[in-house]
Amino acid sequence: MRKTYLLDTNVLSGLLSKDPVYTCGVQAYMNGNWAISSITEFELFLYKEKVGLPPKLFRDFLAPFIIYPLDSAIFEVAAQLFAKRRQPKPHMADLLIAATAIVQHVPLITADKGMQKYAHAEIILLK
Repeated sequence: MRKTYLLDTNVLSGLLSKDPVYTCGVQAYMNGNWAISSITEFELFLYKEKVGLPPKLFRDFLAPFIIYPLDSAIFEVAAQLFAKRRQPKPHMADLLIAATAIVQHVPLITADKGMQKYAHAEIILLK
């Protein structure tokens, strides 16, 4: 059975821009299933509009990803994480992405060092 990895938005933006830091960084996880949170999906739609990606290219890029929708379990974990970490106030998108990784029991691949503050999530930090 192939392991599933949740990719943070910054990793996908890096892959879309063909940044070698990201393309090389995810090489070790190529044999796994890749998933994203619906928060990341939304952020990617924003990115698509910002940089003017052609719709077909964008759809083709998203097609292989498992997309985890937000649900009550994710909201509950996010609220628990928020209650434990009020200062500095967490970024809501990051909080929901970390909660998705925890609820789905999948490692989160990210380049955001700040995600390490979510100790209950398994974080794979790209350098």
